[in-house]
Amino acid sequence: MIFLHLKNPISLDGTLLLNLECDRMKQPETIEEELEIIAAAIDAGIDPFPPIKESKPWGKIALGWFMIIMMLSWVSKLLNISLDF
Repeated sequence: MIFLHLKNPISLDGTLLLNLECDRMKQPETIEEELEIIAAAIDAGIDPFPPIKESKPWGKIALGWFMIIMMLSWVSKLLNISLDF
């Protein structure tokens, strides 16, 4: 079992640091160690090289329409205030 712990979680200025370190996992030093880790991941059913996901433009489209609606509402509010009939 791998236990995670924080080393020096609070810095001198009082901010919380999120530097996670594992007790038993260390960085591989040789190619053979990296290959052993990859083989263990494949044996465990973990894909060490997942396919790259396609980017979906829905967030940008939604944000764009939201900005357009907000600008139109601000302009209409300003015109309503300045052109008070």
